[in-house]
Amino acid sequence: VTHKMNHYISLENFDAQSNKEVVLTSPRSLEACGRQGIDPHELLIKAAEQIQDLYNEKHVEQEGLELYMKHYEQKRKEKIKVLLEERQVVMEEERQGLWSVEDFYRINGYKYGHFDKSQLMNNSKSTNAISSTLLEQEKEALERIRKRQEKDCLLYTSPSPRDS
Repeated sequence: VTHKMNHYISLENFDAQSNKEVVLTSPRSLEACGRQGIDPHELLIKAAEQIQDLYNEKHVEQEGLELYMKHYEQKRKEKIKVLLEERQVVMEEERQGLWSVEDFYRINGYKYGHFDKSQLMNNSKSTNAISSTLLEQEKEALERIRKRQEKDCLLYTSPSPRDS
């Protein structure tokens, strides 16, 4: 399986202002997101109305809204930094033979439209091994997402600017 780098949308070239359904297509960037429990949509810049919805604030003063927007933007940039660092780890693992694009698609392909059932049907032992690996990876990813959501929830439910 050959993959052309220039067709991928990665953490390094994605459109932060995109309103498209697909934010990233690079397997290394998607792997980094999965490992860190960050949905690629969290990397997009949000409009004022979206920020109000995110913080569940319908009637916030302009000053408070600007504070929310500044906070969201700071967190968004931090997530990108963490993901770029994780992507470097993935690339290093790839150089060491510990991770491959082919494995990514074999294990996660169903999520990204690259699933070939015939690969799994050829060998029931490999099917069980892949299923087991997939299950473990999904459990780990869910735990990372849960922890990130807990952390984000604490940030989003902190006292509003007008309470201070």
